[in-house]
Amino acid sequence: MLSLMRPRLATLALLCLTAISGVAQHKHATNAPGPDAAPPAAAPSDIIDVGKIIYTGVDSYTQSDFASATGLAPGKITMETMQKTADDLAGTGQFAKVEFALDGTTLNFKVTPPTHPLPVQFENFAWWSEMDLLRELHTKCPLFTGTLGSEGPMEKQVQATLTAMVSERVGAPAQVGVAMVGKPNEAPSAVAYTITSPQIVIQRVSLLHGTMDMSADVAAVSHQLEGQPFARDAAKQFLLTHLGEAYAANGYIDFSIKNFHAESPVRAGDKFGVLVEGNLEQGQQYHVAAMNWTETPQLSKQTFDTAANLRVGDVASRGPLNMTLQMIEKNYQKAGYVNAKATAVPTLDHDHATVSYTFAVEPGAAFTATE
Repeated sequence: MLSLMRPRLATLALLCLTAISGVAQHKHATNAPGPDAAPPAAAPSDIIDVGKIIYTGVDSYTQSDFASATGLAPGKITMETMQKTADDLAGTGQFAKVEFALDGTTLNFKVTPPTHPLPVQFENFAWWSEMDLLRELHTKCPLFTGTLGSEGPMEKQVQATLTAMVSERVGAPAQVGVAMVGKPNEAPSAVAYTITSPQIVIQRVSLLHGTMDMSADVAAVSHQLEGQPFARDAAKQFLLTHLGEAYAANGYIDFSIKNFHAESPVRAGDKFGVLVEGNLEQGQQYHVAAMNWTETPQLSKQTFDTAANLRVGDVASRGPLNMTLQMIEKNYQKAGYVNAKATAVPTLDHDHATVSYTFAVEPGAAFTATE
């Protein structure tokens, strides 16, 4: 078996049918010859008759993905070409390391996946579902399956491919931006692509809701989104947060949005407007099964049971729950704990549609009056 791994600067990689450069992570390994040593390793300029090429080390790519990306096919191949192919694969940034070895007439490229691949987000590509978008990108960029390595040109290759796809859809030059997603002073957690031109806005929101009449709340929240820039995840989260509060106020704790999607954008002047649709699932209405409070010098159990605005058997409504939390804080404030903060941890019983609340308080520092 002939094994080669050595540093070399790549000059070309077939990623999305464009040229890139990168540095391979290889070394040339040889052993001291013994009495029964095999013939010397082939020189870099030698031509090897390769009958089969295989790629191992990752399951997220098929053999045809690698073949499409490298353009390498069985036949007479020079050692320079083998090394260059390894360099090119390493240069994509999609792999931490690339090695290759010859076993008879079989050429094996062994790739190591990146240590911290970043998932990719598509913010406002309303012409495609995420699955369709990933499928089309993978067709054009065989080594992209939804994540990016920490280094390498694939990020720009995906950006260029998306730009071409959007430009074709709108019939005019488009622009696609890319940005790292993450908390300040922390490593990025994702890579987000956004259409920056033309502008994609929410033209209308159409939400089907359940048996409970929430029309006024749904209309008010939906109206706040109309005319705003479209971003699929942000729009859904906005609806979940604001409508979730309205549903939770009536005991519908399991509220969710199903089949959330945007219809294909329609041109409106220099913008494109989308219709956002979804089904609101209110779930079952929860009732209170228990109100747990551990007696303290500032608030006895008897006083808690008497003063609580939420009782066992009531609908698990957010309003009375918040009033109960305020009652706890006021009792502590009377005792000098002006910064007291009360909390309620819910324990849900989905089978019986009940919730048990365990209340606690962080009193903070005590203050006393002085003359």
